[in-house]
Amino acid sequence: MTPISNDQEIPAAPTLEPPHDAARAVTPDKFEAIREILVGDEFQNFESRFHILETSIDRRQSQLRSELITEFGNMHVQNQSEIKNLGEMVGEMVGQLKNEDGTQARQLDEMGKRIDGLEKRIDEMNNVITEQVRKFQDEFSDQMAEFSRLAKSQQEEAAREAISRKDFAEILSGLAATIASEESPAAEPAPEKSPAAPPVPKAFPPAEAENPFQPAAMG
Repeated sequence: MTPISNDQEIPAAPTLEPPHDAARAVTPDKFEAIREILVGDEFQNFESRFHILETSIDRRQSQLRSELITEFGNMHVQNQSEIKNLGEMVGEMVGQLKNEDGTQARQLDEMGKRIDGLEKRIDEMNNVITEQVRKFQDEFSDQMAEFSRLAKSQQEEAAREAISRKDFAEILSGLAATIASEESPAAEPAPEKSPAAPPVPKAFPPAEAENPFQPAAMG
């Protein structure tokens, strides 16, 4: 801001003159008359336009109110219909689910009974298999014991048969030597000696073995 020097002149403040007599002579009635003259037509035009606009707004509001009431009524009817249909659908679904639950419960019951029957059959089969295995083990043990007994008996029979054949062969050899000495005429008489007694056979083969040199059939 530029400072004011002392050399510059300061303008004097304007003086207020008292109101003119003509201005003081204007009364409210005159002012209204003057206003009517100046803006009367335009003001009336504005009032008419505002009245038309207000009427249009009221009519539009009434129309919108009526449309809204009608729309809400239609929506209410439609919603009630949809709610009713939805309730019926829910009821049908609940009934269907109840029926399905009953069917599933029966199916589960039947499956449980079948499973119980299968378990019983499996237990019976296990018992039968266990019994068969036990019998087989017992029979196998008996057969092995019988086989061992027969094998031991055959071994003992074979040993007795071998001893009997050896003794019989010695008897035949002694008889052959005696016959040969008696049939030779040129032989000088040997000094008398006490004849040796033929060996006594220990055991002869069983009566059913007619050919002692033929091996007995192995049982």
